[in-house]
Amino acid sequence: MSMERTGRWGLEGWQGVSGLRRGLTPRHALTPAVLAVVVLVAGVVGSRAWQASYYEGLYFRDHTVPGGLQQLYREGMPGTDQSWLVSKDGGRTYKPTAFIADLPVLDGGTSGEPMVGLAPYPYRDAEVDLWMFQYGAGATAETGLVLRANPATGDMVVFGVNQASGMWSVREHTHGGWAYLQAPTFSDRIERRANWNNLLTAIVRGDEYAFLINYHFVGVYHDDALAQGRAGVFASDGTVTCQCVDFEVFRIVVG
Repeated sequence: MSMERTGRWGLEGWQGVSGLRRGLTPRHALTPAVLAVVVLVAGVVGSRAWQASYYEGLYFRDHTVPGGLQQLYREGMPGTDQSWLVSKDGGRTYKPTAFIADLPVLDGGTSGEPMVGLAPYPYRDAEVDLWMFQYGAGATAETGLVLRANPATGDMVVFGVNQASGMWSVREHTHGGWAYLQAPTFSDRIERRANWNNLLTAIVRGDEYAFLINYHFVGVYHDDALAQGRAGVFASDGTVTCQCVDFEVFRIVVG
C-alpha cells in the first residue's frame, strides 16, 4: 500500500512520501501532531470497545454461570422487608411506604421537587437492575437508579435517562451539593418509543461504577466518596412518573 493513498485521509500537511522527502516545512510539520491525535483517538476507541466487551460480558457471565450472582433483594421477595423509604421533597424527609403489589411507583409529587424511593437495605458492592416505564418526563426530566444513598445526609449517586431525548447522565450528591460524573449524553441504546420500558443496570464494586442500558455498556466511572448505602429509584421532578416493572439487587460472585 502506498503512502500516497494514505494521504486521502485529508489530514492537513500530509503529502505522502514525496512530501516528507522534501523536508518538513511549517505546513508539513503539522503531520506528526495530527498523526499523534489519530493514534490517541484510535487508542480511546479501542479502550472503549474493550470496556464494552468486558462489562457486557461480565453481565452475561453473572447471569448465566451457575452461582454467578446471589440475589439479595427483589420486590416481593419472601423473607425481605418490603417497606421502602420515599421522599417527595428531594430527599429532605422520607416516609415509610409499602407499594401495591410490591412494585415501586414514584408519582404524585410537587413540581420542581425530585422524588426518591429507597429499598430497605444498605449495600456496598452489588449489581442493581431496574426495569422501568417513564411518563411525563418531557425532553429533560429523568428517572432511574439510586445507588449508595444515605437518607440521613442526602448523599447518593443517581443514574438516569430521559426517554424522549435518548439522553442519560450520572450525578453524585455529597456535602450538600450535586456534581455530574457524566453530563447528559445521547445513547442509541435507550428505547425511545412511548409506552416501552428500559433496563438500567449498575455494577458497583469499590470505587467503580459501571453502567449499562438495555444490556449495553455506556460508561464506567471511579469515585470513592460513598462506600455504601441504599439502592432505589428516583424521578428528577415531582410531575414525572417512574413505574418499576422489576427491581433487583445482586451480590456479584463471578468477576
